[in-house]
Amino acid sequence: MSLKITVDSTEVQSLFARLKQLVAEPRAALVEIGNRILGLARTSFEKQASPEGVPWVALNLRYAAWKQKRFPGRNILQRRGALLRTLFSAVSERTVIVGSPQIYSGIHQFGGQAGRRLATRIPARPFLPTAETAEKIAVEVLEEHIEQAIGGR
Repeated sequence: MSLKITVDSTEVQSLFARLKQLVAEPRAALVEIGNRILGLARTSFEKQASPEGVPWVALNLRYAAWKQKRFPGRNILQRRGALLRTLFSAVSERTVIVGSPQIYSGIHQFGGQAGRRLATRIPARPFLPTAETAEKIAVEVLEEHIEQAIGGR
C-alpha cells in the first residue's frame, strides 16, 4: 500500500507574489506613512503639543501680549498660518519626506537663537514627530500592508 500526498502550491506562490510586489513597489505604503506623519504634525498645531503629547513652551508674556493685539485668538506658532499651511509630504522611489519649506520651520522644531544678532532664544516647539515615533508609524503601516498582502484584514 502506498501513500501519496499532493500539495497545490498555487496559493502559496500567489502569497509570495503579493509580498514581492509590496517590496518591489513600496510607494503606497510610503504615501500612507507620510500622510500619517503629516496628520500628526497638523494635530500638533491644534493641540499646541509635540506629536508625542509634550505641551509646547508658552509664549513669553511680552510677545504674547503683542501677538494677542495683532493676531487675536491665534495659537502658538500661528500668525497667518504659513507654517501649518505649507506642511507637506513627498514620496520618491524609496523615501518619504515630511516637513515645511518655511525658513523658520527648523528653529521652531529644534529651538535656538534667532532675531537680530541672534539675541532671541526660541524654545523648541516640535510639530514633527521624533525619529522613534516616525519609525513606529512606519512599522505599523508596513505591518498593515503585509497583512493585506497575505489576505489578513
